[in-house]
Amino acid sequence: MNPLLPEPPRPWLSLYPPGMPRALPAPQRSLDALFTDAAARYRDRPFLTFLRRRTSYGEAAALIGRAAAGFRRLGVGHDTRVALCLPNSPGAVLCYFAVLRAGGTVVNLNPLAAEQQIIGQIGDSGAEVAVTVDLQPMFGRIFGALRRTRLRHVVVCRMAQMLPFPQSLAFRIRERARLAALPDDERVCAFATLGADADAGDVAPAPHPSGVAVIQYTGGTTADPKGVLLSHANLCANVAQLRAWFTRAEPGAERFLAVLPFFHCFGMTAVMNLAVALGGELVILPRFRPVETLRTIERRRVTILVGVPALFHALTECPACTAAALASLKVCVSGGDSLPEALARRFVALTGVPLAEGYGLTECGPVVTCSNPLEGIERPGSCGVPLPGTDVAIMAAEAPHGVLPPGEIGEICVRGPQVMLGYWQRPEATREAFRDGWLHTGDLGRLDRDGFLYFVNRQPEVIAVRGYKVYARAVEEAIRQHPAVAEVAVVGVPDPARGEVPKACIVLRAGTTLAAEGLRVFLADKVSPIEMPRIVEFRASLPKSAFGKVLKHELGIGARSQPNPDTGRRQ
Repeated sequence: MNPLLPEPPRPWLSLYPPGMPRALPAPQRSLDALFTDAAARYRDRPFLTFLRRRTSYGEAAALIGRAAAGFRRLGVGHDTRVALCLPNSPGAVLCYFAVLRAGGTVVNLNPLAAEQQIIGQIGDSGAEVAVTVDLQPMFGRIFGALRRTRLRHVVVCRMAQMLPFPQSLAFRIRERARLAALPDDERVCAFATLGADADAGDVAPAPHPSGVAVIQYTGGTTADPKGVLLSHANLCANVAQLRAWFTRAEPGAERFLAVLPFFHCFGMTAVMNLAVALGGELVILPRFRPVETLRTIERRRVTILVGVPALFHALTECPACTAAALASLKVCVSGGDSLPEALARRFVALTGVPLAEGYGLTECGPVVTCSNPLEGIERPGSCGVPLPGTDVAIMAAEAPHGVLPPGEIGEICVRGPQVMLGYWQRPEATREAFRDGWLHTGDLGRLDRDGFLYFVNRQPEVIAVRGYKVYARAVEEAIRQHPAVAEVAVVGVPDPARGEVPKACIVLRAGTTLAAEGLRVFLADKVSPIEMPRIVEFRASLPKSAFGKVLKHELGIGARSQPNPDTGRRQ
């Protein structure tokens, strides 16, 4: 520890509710043990519900045991990387825990990613086995990787077999053009037969908590994805922190809506793994559709909803969203991107359900801070306070990187048991991320005197206008106040005279119109001249990742103006 960096104060500890632990013991078990304990305790309780087909904890334990034995027969063992390229489904959950039980390391892949991205991450991770579904183009991409990477085997989950009858029959008819016929290739096998005749007792020794459980690639919305090494201890610690934080979550009684993708760190930890730790039921939806989501919440009496701002925005805009439809909810959490204050207020006013906001990143497994409105731990506009056992400090972005006082904007730095081991095969990036015992996140924020974190910007979103710093989020918050604006993203684009200028990409609410000059008049008393968008682009939609995060690097290319989707004007 650098002696010039004193231990930071922890004012947030005085705000913890009675009974909230200030720290947690270091996890001494694996994610497989997390599931094994839950299966033993809640054997007959529903675990997976997928389009009215239920699988109990006991049934899942048997399937995972057989699949783990099958993976072992394919050569999966200690340090074997297994790529999971799966949509949300029972197969995604079963394969995740089966790979870990076999002693392997999970490599999460986005099944909607482009072929080049998938091939690149399989190659970078050195995965030897991959799991996907029998839908094109997902299967085709993975099968093609057999001849371009180190892959030796491909395991295929048949979507129709995960559905109840008659949905399974309807699916085969409706999707027959997309269903892939498995080739006569010994390297390809169906998940259903993977461990059919294997010895379920043939599993690897229990992994050490410090061993790598998951290689999770960063989102890549602002830079090239890097493989984050998350250990069993990292992920178990983050789950334990969340379980302690949500004091009203009752073991053995909660139902989680699983619409966040499991292949993303937020969905993996705050939905799938947390549900297991609580003996909860995962009500799985393969994709997000507002009306279907609302009906599922109401019909299945979902109690915990974890989502991203785009999800909560879509729900509040849906005519079917009423307090009655969401009456079963107990805990709602938003993360993965900045939550606009107006959206939080609108959700609470519409539903009566408090909406917590958190801050995190893949490198932290991912949750670092969270508000807790159920316990009175909140402050509008903030991302809450650090979770038990976590330290957050704001440091100067320039050397000597000293700790800044409350209220000053600097780089968010984190210490805690959930912080990654490092980046896969990137020692220089790892050394750059860790300095003096702190993870330097690259994000900008500030702490108030009570320890509440206020997220300001991802570092790449700081726009340098004539040498002055413009924070994209501050401009976005101002633009969102206009009643015609449904969505907005602000990026910096090159300018020969100013270095960079702000560019606002806007999606309008249906039935509204807005001109660039009208927007600037509206913003005149809300932003400074250097913050005023020089370019305004009206779009039908914003490009987003599968996780709902705006892909800002796609918006910053070029400065062309787009027609207003409602008026046809070019701005």
